[in-house]
Amino acid sequence: MVLPEEPAPAPGYRWLLPSQSGALGLFETATADVGPVGHLRLGLQGRYFHATGVLVSVKQNGVLHPDTDSRLQGQFTFGLTLHPDFELFGALYTSSNKNERLRDSGDRDPEVIKAFGDFTLGGKYRVYDSHRGLTFSFEGAFKFLSAVTGLAFSPDATSLWLGPILSYDLTQTTNLPLRAHANVNYFWDRSSNLPSWTGVQRQSKEVALFAYGIADSRFRFALALDAPLARYLPEVPLLPFVEYHLEIVTSAADKDFADYMSPNCPSGDKPCRENRDMQWVTLGVRADVYHGLTADLGIDLRVRSVGFPYGPPIAPYNVIFGLAYPFDIDSFRRPHVVTRTVARVVKEPAVVTRLQGTIRSKQDGSPLPDAVISVTGSRTRYLSEADGVFEIAGLPPGPCTVEVKAKGFDPGKLEVSLTDGRKAQIELQLTPHPEIAAVHGRVEGPTGGIAATLRFAGGPEPLEVRSNADGSFGGTMPPGHYDVEVESPGLSGAHATADLVAGKDLQLDVTLRASRPHPEISVKNGLIKVKAVSFAAGSTVLSAGAKKALDGLAEVLADRADIKRVTIEAHTDNAVAKEQALDLTQKQAEAVRDYLVGKGVSNTRLQAVGVGSDRPLVPNLFPANRAKNRRVELHYE
Repeated sequence: MVLPEEPAPAPGYRWLLPSQSGALGLFETATADVGPVGHLRLGLQGRYFHATGVLVSVKQNGVLHPDTDSRLQGQFTFGLTLHPDFELFGALYTSSNKNERLRDSGDRDPEVIKAFGDFTLGGKYRVYDSHRGLTFSFEGAFKFLSAVTGLAFSPDATSLWLGPILSYDLTQTTNLPLRAHANVNYFWDRSSNLPSWTGVQRQSKEVALFAYGIADSRFRFALALDAPLARYLPEVPLLPFVEYHLEIVTSAADKDFADYMSPNCPSGDKPCRENRDMQWVTLGVRADVYHGLTADLGIDLRVRSVGFPYGPPIAPYNVIFGLAYPFDIDSFRRPHVVTRTVARVVKEPAVVTRLQGTIRSKQDGSPLPDAVISVTGSRTRYLSEADGVFEIAGLPPGPCTVEVKAKGFDPGKLEVSLTDGRKAQIELQLTPHPEIAAVHGRVEGPTGGIAATLRFAGGPEPLEVRSNADGSFGGTMPPGHYDVEVESPGLSGAHATADLVAGKDLQLDVTLRASRPHPEISVKNGLIKVKAVSFAAGSTVLSAGAKKALDGLAEVLADRADIKRVTIEAHTDNAVAKEQALDLTQKQAEAVRDYLVGKGVSNTRLQAVGVGSDRPLVPNLFPANRAKNRRVELHYE
């Protein structure tokens, strides 16, 4: 369905790409996103460095000769969203390390060490996702290392990491193009079980540790900021970012390097290197270079390397590069059902560019009908069908931004590249945005603020709020009209009404009085018993005693807000005809009602009913019996 035209929206951005572990993220920092269901991400990444004096230096004829080290690493990464809150990810690693140095007969490491087939497999579960940009997830993964002598995995060298991830997207609440991420996890690293170190000289061991990536168990911390700039550079979307990493080793020191620890150092060319922490900074940028194909480029810069007894040093730098591409595999099996007639027919050329998609709820994946779709370059708006599907034909080829709005959901944006003569398939999930209202106030007692219970009735379900010891209270609930009952032990109850409006905060203050004792009045089992409330035969005038009793009843009703309605029934004997008895008792019931209203009882809580002589308590045979039948009964709800 086509809607009236409106100005085209501004370009948006979306970055759902694998990190170097395969999980959605940047380079070495994961983000809390999991992506839409059926979203597959594939990536190829590489890392390279070449430097002198990295690992070992050999002294010959009194001269210290540093080594030269080169390393090239590569990995194939993948990630697949299987559920609205779960992502499966993995990576396959390979590396080659060349160490050139003066060697002696005891060296057992080859000049070039290659490692193939290391494999990571893990999952990420999204625990919390706020429409205000805050997302919290939990991540865990196994790392399987291939054996040194073959391609089989080494079970006793299998490692594991677990930890939380937090992301905050400032673009959701501000115009600032910035996202922040934090990772914390513990890495049970068992890679040291991979080779046997028996008879291996220390310098060969150091080179092998570095080449195979063998390290100790450690805590890992990462902080990252990225700036999605696709809104400002729609033709060349960029995502620059910076990462900071800190790792702290928890394993015991390696005895082969004990002379780098106190009190054995310093001794000549062996300075103390016994710190357990390593730190580095990563600078990177991503660019959407062609129809969703993304290029990565960045660099790691060492800040501080771990001491030799706790693992090999980290490289002074790493140049990082790679390519990644996302696929929506769910679109291949999603049918398109046309249920509406297009209101305007557009004559299409023989070769047309089409955009087809589905709008769903991010909460449960259900389709969203009547969502409003706007596309860059077109001033026409479109509506999704009953199954959330839409199709737009005749769009110009090239990059465009799709903006979607639906009632009760936060707006969504997605950047798409359209190819002439081909159909682009997308899915966009919107985050529910329930309407809420707020109420706050204070409950006062005879001596100040008090703890009380406030019961709100009239919304989707009854709600109960407790005030603090100082009487203050507050909360959020769906908009609407509420009847509020306020109670506190030993004090009179109170009744109030609250009209809550979405997005607004209502001030509601209530005062409770001390309950006034009235032992002469009984309130139980739906009946209020009050002595002396009766009329003389044929009279509609309240006696002085009746008025005094009704004064007490008015105070009881003021203290008992839980009594919603009182029915006043007036009865008489058979001294007059039935029609006259009905008229007489109606006037008597109204006299009681009017007196209570004059004492401050709400008229809406009172109902006057004249019963006449139809329901005597006892037979009307004697004057005493007829006096009993002339009575007023008070029934309450």
